[in-house]
Amino acid sequence: MYNLVQELSRQGAFVTTISPMNAWHGLRLGGMGYGRELSRVIRPRYVSWSNKTVYPGISSGRMSAFAFKGAVQRGAREIERPDVVYSHFLFPAGYAALKIAEEYRVPAVVALGESSMERHERTHGVSSVREHINRFDHVITVSSLLRDYCVERMDVDPTKVSIIPNAVDTTLFQAQDRQLIRGRLGLPSNAFTITYLGHFNDRKGYARVLSAMERLPDIKGIFIGDGPKYPKGEQVLFAGPLKHSAVPEWLAAGDIFVLPTLAEGYCNAVNEALAMGLPLVVSDIPELREQADESVAIFVNPNDVDHIADAIAKLYSDVERHSLMAKAALRLGQSRSLSTRANKILNLLHELVKSNSDDLRVAMH
Repeated sequence: MYNLVQELSRQGAFVTTISPMNAWHGLRLGGMGYGRELSRVIRPRYVSWSNKTVYPGISSGRMSAFAFKGAVQRGAREIERPDVVYSHFLFPAGYAALKIAEEYRVPAVVALGESSMERHERTHGVSSVREHINRFDHVITVSSLLRDYCVERMDVDPTKVSIIPNAVDTTLFQAQDRQLIRGRLGLPSNAFTITYLGHFNDRKGYARVLSAMERLPDIKGIFIGDGPKYPKGEQVLFAGPLKHSAVPEWLAAGDIFVLPTLAEGYCNAVNEALAMGLPLVVSDIPELREQADESVAIFVNPNDVDHIADAIAKLYSDVERHSLMAKAALRLGQSRSLSTRANKILNLLHELVKSNSDDLRVAMH
């Protein structure tokens, strides 16, 4: 959301971001601003109880969502009346957005990019999800699968749903000289290197990538992300979190991008890798089939380590295929710019509030 806020601000909207901070995290704010001086970020505190079943039919996720909504309401008292309220994800942000929009009597928009809407159904119940999602004036989804979920399962009016996929800041993510970058980072110049960008957890599949690399002893790996357990081994060149501004350089050091994820909404990391001109080895799931095709990707069974290793080996051994896929990836990735996405969202918001004013006031969370 941070990058979208910046781009909406650059395009003329006055954005106030209400971003509640989990009290358990103390004063760790992340150190990020939110764009131009007209933008503002408010960080009310709340207590999150995560999302666990504490008793049959009772989830701590509901309590967390309620606390989050209360924090947003407190933060909203500090802002001027917005023209529209925009939220990312249905719970807890969308749940809170509806309350604020009703209080100010302005339209509410939710952007859905969840990897699994079923999680909301388990926590809040199907009827509650349906009731909340239908109260929005408009729903933005990042994929056709999520649009179909809204229309077919949640009975949302199709005219109230728009597909606006995630995009990438192409001023940051663009092809760079690989050898120059490797020299600057102190990485081996000739090693065929894969890059992984995502959490170090089972869903994203970092351990399966490590296992695939073990079958290819000449391959090296860069692992960008965070988690309870970092990738280790002689083949690992780097493993850990990076500031967003540093991610492009480390992606540029790789030859291909590998992500055997089990589920996605619409994967930002895939877009970023494409924008850098990296061929993909990614999961053969509908969400990623919508983002890429065989001209830029080899699709694999994310649970089959041998399949993942074979795909990596194909791009390692076939220089011509790798080159053709890299060029196609760069074209596709650079066509998905953040500025274009922000412009589509801004036009939609203007239509909802029936205003062409340059100083559209947006409350986001």
